[in-house]
Amino acid sequence: MIDHRLTILLPVKGDDAFTLRWMQFADQFRFPFKIIVADGVGSTPLRESLADKSRYPNLAYEHLVYDEDDSYRSMYIRLLGAFGRIDTPFTLMVSQDDFFSLDGIKASLEFLDKHPDYSVCDGAFVINFSVIPGSSREDDVVYGRSVFNHPEQSQRISIEDDTSLGRFESHLRNHEYTHHGVQKTEALRKYYGLVVESGINDPYLSTIMLSMMASVDGKIRRLDVPYYVRQRNSPSNARAYSFRHGSTAYRFYFSKKWRGDFSIYIRVLGKYLSAGAGIAQDEAAETVEKGYREIYDIPDEGGILTTALRWLVWTAALKLRVKRIKRRIYVLLRSRKALKIDTGVNCECASCAVMSDFLAGGRPL
Repeated sequence: MIDHRLTILLPVKGDDAFTLRWMQFADQFRFPFKIIVADGVGSTPLRESLADKSRYPNLAYEHLVYDEDDSYRSMYIRLLGAFGRIDTPFTLMVSQDDFFSLDGIKASLEFLDKHPDYSVCDGAFVINFSVIPGSSREDDVVYGRSVFNHPEQSQRISIEDDTSLGRFESHLRNHEYTHHGVQKTEALRKYYGLVVESGINDPYLSTIMLSMMASVDGKIRRLDVPYYVRQRNSPSNARAYSFRHGSTAYRFYFSKKWRGDFSIYIRVLGKYLSAGAGIAQDEAAETVEKGYREIYDIPDEGGILTTALRWLVWTAALKLRVKRIKRRIYVLLRSRKALKIDTGVNCECASCAVMSDFLAGGRPL
């Protein structure tokens, strides 16, 4: 039976094997929510697979195909369009290469449904895993032998100050993204509408903006349950973006385009904080900029030259590599590093055991 309170939004663009793996996982564990696959490519194999509803008999899903994204802003426009198709009061946005505990989703939905003063609810625990590849092929990290571990800092804290400004400042000090939490659909439509309207393109800045807006509007609860299972060595992992575009510090000092996005970030989020907290826009903008610097430990003045030189050398070395080779090396290094670090502490809890069995026994895609 479908639970009509929640829709799962699955944005995808390429990496079809991971999309189909996610669908297989959701089908195997009988996710009782409507699923919308918002596709920014629409490859023929994925269309054909998702068109065959018999492959996923336990799911209620819709495959929406949009024009191919040519920028992150195009992706936000696609997501805003998908939100327009959602008619449930709550939404959970997921990633194609990660997994979510069904019990964690249900617990978060129940909590948010009963506590209207909260804007986001998810789990306090994050589980990391890596699939050990057998070759340099990127699709080798879809199924296979896997290594799981609970990061030392997997315990995430709730943000429950009574005021908008208090929550905003607490969220800055203990920042965790909220985009994989259960949230109110109307709020997400509003947030993504502001992101699209602003013209911002940087994915990190926009994601922080979305989570900080949520803290202005309501409290954030992290339940004491397993919730999010993240693959560390997938090609679309956020670390791959840093690998291609440089660190936050590098972009902060040397990317003119990024600095333009940062100005938008300060202006839009400052205005939102000002309205929500009832403070002057100048004060709100100062709070926003200072908070970002603290999140990423970016100095105001001192230390800039050292940071700049380090990342200039790092980036110059990367540019000598062919893009395709660079990506494959990244996948291999992440996998081997995960194996080296985590083999001795491979988690064998019930949640991880279930996931390990699923990854080891996956069907051909």
